[in-house]
Amino acid sequence: MDIRLILSGVVLMSMSIPTYVTPGQVFGQQLHVWFGTRGEQSEGIYVARFDVQHGTLTAPQLAARIAAPGFLAMNPQGTRLYSVCQIPDAPGGVAAFAIQPDTGALTPINTHSTGAVGPCHLSVTPDSASLLVACYAGSAIGVLPLAENGAILRLSQTVPHKGSSVHPNRQQEAHPHWIATDPTGQFAMVPDLGTDRVMIYQRDASRQLLNAVGAGVLPPGSGPRHLAFHPNGRWCYTSNELLLTVTGFRWDLATAKLEAIETVDALPLAQRKEDFTSMSEIRMHPSGRFLYAGLRGHDTIAVMAIDPSDGRLKLIENEPIRGSWPRNFAIDHTGRWLLAAGAESNTVSVFAIDPDSGRLTFTRNTINVPGPICVLFQRL
Repeated sequence: MDIRLILSGVVLMSMSIPTYVTPGQVFGQQLHVWFGTRGEQSEGIYVARFDVQHGTLTAPQLAARIAAPGFLAMNPQGTRLYSVCQIPDAPGGVAAFAIQPDTGALTPINTHSTGAVGPCHLSVTPDSASLLVACYAGSAIGVLPLAENGAILRLSQTVPHKGSSVHPNRQQEAHPHWIATDPTGQFAMVPDLGTDRVMIYQRDASRQLLNAVGAGVLPPGSGPRHLAFHPNGRWCYTSNELLLTVTGFRWDLATAKLEAIETVDALPLAQRKEDFTSMSEIRMHPSGRFLYAGLRGHDTIAVMAIDPSDGRLKLIENEPIRGSWPRNFAIDHTGRWLLAAGAESNTVSVFAIDPDSGRLTFTRNTINVPGPICVLFQRL
């Protein structure tokens, strides 16, 4: 199938671009925020309320009891929440919940096997038709159709990843670590930590299938983990777990190609400790002016400015999270606040984002959450 014949410039004009709410536009708003968790103290998924005006979090409450919920995702309508999890007699699982709008509590809908070991990330397609799952240990990705009520249906496809790279311990085999679509919903991107590739798949929405069409290539030993798109839909960035770098790509929708722009250090060499440090989450500011990336071990968030002319990055600062092991963090829809989860300190801390520089300021607001490894804001 010739991609050039299918796609046109009309698609670029019609694609959904996030709206950035400037500081001062939204006040007095209370948002639910959910936390995926792990560890012996965890009982499942937790929920808290976040005050957008003051940047404060309430104490968390148990929203749903489930084993090893890990990463979370939400449908575009904000009515259904999905989680990776452990379920009996399956190599790995995913769970669907209905969101109670008043309390943020989660009512179970169903669970389903991922068909592969070690589900580590999931996302819902923009048309709410599919749940996409990346299985790190199982070296595979999966497509699970969704029913109209949000229930997870039988796997329509499992795609094995193959290959390796130069790291002797972490890259002996493929390890897909993240999966989601580009802003148009026509393609799925999969950073593979084991192969130093971002695999590109074209979606066949009618048959709920993914067809491989290419890959973006990273420097050997990078270990790409997660990916974030710029609001313009033309640039995207990977956090590279092993080399503590961020790689920027130029995305050409018409040809379905990722071209690397540059790779930059997320932590200056002079600040690198001998202790183990690895990259984790990467998030785009709603304005498209700043990029944020987590550094476990160093326990900081790297703040980067984005050149609006070409998408190139400049490291601004590395801000301590006031906790330990920032596997995940999130930015609210106004772009005013960042919530950083300390997986080993059992904390979630609130930071104010400077609208001009992108720098982070600790607000001294921290709550205790058992083993938080995912932060998910309510959709508006």
